Amino acid sequence: MNRSRDFKIDDVGQIQLLRSTVRQEIVDTVHALRECSLREVAEYIGRPADGLYYHANALIDGGLLVKTGEKETDRRPEATYSTPSKGILRMRYKPQDASHSNAVSNVVTSMLKTANRDFAQGLKPKGARCTGPERNLNASRQKAWLNKKQLKKVNSLLAKIQDIFANMDAEQDAELHSFTFVLAPIKPSETRRTTPSKDS
Repeated sequence: MNRSRDFKIDDVGQIQLLRSTVRQEIVDTVHALRECSLREVAEYIGRPADGLYYHANALIDGGLLVKTGEKETDRRPEATYSTPSKGILRMRYKPQDASHSNAVSNVVTSMLKTANRDFAQGLKPKGARCTGPERNLNASRQKAWLNKKQLKKVNSLLAKIQDIFANMDAEQDAELHSFTFVLAPIKPSETRRTTPSKDS
């Protein structure tokens, strides 16, 4: 397996594994750290390591986590883990398949729940930078009329951000960050105009 390529998650069983916010956190943290123990994951997500083994085993069985070996510690050797790819972990959507779309919807609900918690944690004054080029706390919701050219530009910019997150290794002065976004088409109701009038 080429571990630098993007990893596509399109199996319903794999997607259902990620309904759990804890499992999402494990996968995201291991992916960001590249290779680590569950004790290290626990430190970053603020949970006891003992409570992560059940979830880690389910992720291994589902092919979303890989056991890579062991590393020595002061107490006893600890198993180390990585994700199946160092590239972007991409979930595939199949809106025409009800079981698939339900599973994806559940995962996105969990993503947004975790994003809300991350933002609330980031609001604590210590470490929060809310202005300037090194801002590390930001949230926004926008609506806009996008044509095909504009939609391509939005997706190109989002892909660049995803590449930054997928290809950065921990450095001396780096801080761990999360990034969550939702881009969705909005279908007008029968009573709403589909395009804005010139006088609106």
